[in-house]
Amino acid sequence: MTQLLPDDRKIYSRYHELGSLAEPLLALQARELLFFRVSPEGVVDPHGEPAVLVVKETALPFLSRPAAVYGDLSEPGMTRIYWFTPDELKKPSTADFVSAVRAAAEPIVPPPVDEGPGPGCGSCGVTL
Repeated sequence: MTQLLPDDRKIYSRYHELGSLAEPLLALQARELLFFRVSPEGVVDPHGEPAVLVVKETALPFLSRPAAVYGDLSEPGMTRIYWFTPDELKKPSTADFVSAVRAAAEPIVPPPVDEGPGPGCGSCGVTL
C-alpha cells in the first residue's frame, strides 16, 4: 500500500469525507474543486457544514448545477455545492465569497492508487 505523507493525509481525507459525492465531483474534471465549511447563512466558517466549490464552464442554470452533481445518489448528504463558471468568478458579488473560500479551502483529490509491488525479476520473481 502507498504511504501518505502527514500533509497528504489531510487532503486525501476530504475525498473520503465526501463519501458517495466524491466520485461525481471528480468526474466533472473541474478547473478547481475545493473543500471548505460554511455557516447556514453562507459564510465561510471552519465550524460550519461541509461545502464544495466547483469552478467549471457550464451552460446549466446556476440553481440546477448542484442537482447535476447529486444525480441519482440516494443520499447526497449535507454537503453544499457552489458551482461557478470562470466568468462568474469575475463578478464583484462572487469574488469576495470565492476569495474567502480559497483562503480556507483544501483541494479535493483522490487518494493515490495502490499499484501493488514494483516490477519483479522475470527469472526469480523478486520484487525490485
